[in-house]
Amino acid sequence: MSGDRDAQVEALVDLIRRADASGDHMSALRYCQDAVQLRPGDYSLLLWLGWLYFNCRHYRAAMECAQLVLRLDSSDAPSGYRLLVFAAAASGDWEAASQAFARLSGVSLDACSKVASEAIGAFLGYLNVQSQSGNHEAVIRAYRCLPSIVRQLKDRNRFVIDLMAAHACVMVGNNLMATEILTGQATELDEPTAFIDYLKPFSGITLITSLMPMRHEIQRLAVNSWRSYGALVLSINSGDEIELLRDIYPDVTFVSAPRDARREYGKPYVYMADMISALNHSDHEIVGVINSDIVLSSSNLPFLREIKHAARHCIVYGHRFDVDSIKEIATKPDEGELFVDGIDWFMFPRERADLLASQPFIFGCPWWDLWLPVLASINKLEICLANGKLAFHETHKQRWDPDIFSDFGQVVLREIATVGNRGLLGYGARLLADFAEACGSEVQFGLEPARFAGRLAEFIKALIQKGRLAINEV
Repeated sequence: MSGDRDAQVEALVDLIRRADASGDHMSALRYCQDAVQLRPGDYSLLLWLGWLYFNCRHYRAAMECAQLVLRLDSSDAPSGYRLLVFAAAASGDWEAASQAFARLSGVSLDACSKVASEAIGAFLGYLNVQSQSGNHEAVIRAYRCLPSIVRQLKDRNRFVIDLMAAHACVMVGNNLMATEILTGQATELDEPTAFIDYLKPFSGITLITSLMPMRHEIQRLAVNSWRSYGALVLSINSGDEIELLRDIYPDVTFVSAPRDARREYGKPYVYMADMISALNHSDHEIVGVINSDIVLSSSNLPFLREIKHAARHCIVYGHRFDVDSIKEIATKPDEGELFVDGIDWFMFPRERADLLASQPFIFGCPWWDLWLPVLASINKLEICLANGKLAFHETHKQRWDPDIFSDFGQVVLREIATVGNRGLLGYGARLLADFAEACGSEVQFGLEPARFAGRLAEFIKALIQKGRLAINEV
């Protein structure tokens, strides 16, 4: 009977090895469970089962296997504690990992140091998952429990753990803890300012918007999100709006608009020319325009740094993702529908801002967002799409007037018609000029105005897509 059981176990062991080698961890796990049932006192099988649970991301089960191994055979404690540390680190139960290290240090300090070096990737992996999902509080809670032996490692991964924790602190407004983390690391860096660049990738960027005297909850979330990445925020408004907004947004610098469009459109919309001209007074080399209800949210800091780098010599833009509730993006970062019919934010070099200021369009009305990259192309400024999940917008009823959309479509044609030597234009602007010429009165007025404007908008969007560069989020 015993011989039959041993033969069954050996056959299962062979199946486990084959399945594990092929990456089929779930099958290997099932075979190992069967083997343990046949030989429940075999600590080596239990240890193997624990690692298979770990590979299948069943971290709690892996921890239970490790604890059972330690009870069955204390002669090979480092192997049991190694599994326990890895599983506890990956599960986020860093207190259990600390306790395992404390017990292992009583067995072998060398083994303790070795396990810490080997397991640091599991600690980092847990933080990365939480950070990518926007769960900054979980990152901070875990970091507070980081085992001291891991904290003492001189390892690049431990350096990244500190950065991620400090970033999480900044994102929730715990600047004191972030400063403590940065101060602790500053002596180990040749350039301590690298921390600031990492944590606030939009430091050195001025963003301008025009805040509305309404929808304050969304706008506060939006402004706070821009500032959390390090951007300086300006808002250009009429004088009477500034009086209503100043106390609600104390962290925003307000600029008084020299004119507004209330006579034409019944609301104090500001002109893009005035908005971009205001950016000339910024001390920052990079400036940008953003809609007031766009919340920026991304834990992919390298992607944000690429955007900043590109904006030194290009006009960088991005599309938003529409969500039912802005509050969902922290817990459901994969939610949202890409909106490609408009552009909600731009960044570009301040020294080229004057080239973009000469235009008749109005912020808050149709066409300004499509005209800006066309104007960049006219002035031979490269256009670059930031192709990633960064900008979020809570869906609401569209407030645009279709007549305004049609009217400004005609303005686009008039603007193109005034452009001089086409040989000096960028590629997209040359094609648009040809299109405008083809749209003489016998063409454009033969179409219903809104329909014609829609065709023109689609043509411009296609040109922008064809003639642009791209930064792709990895």
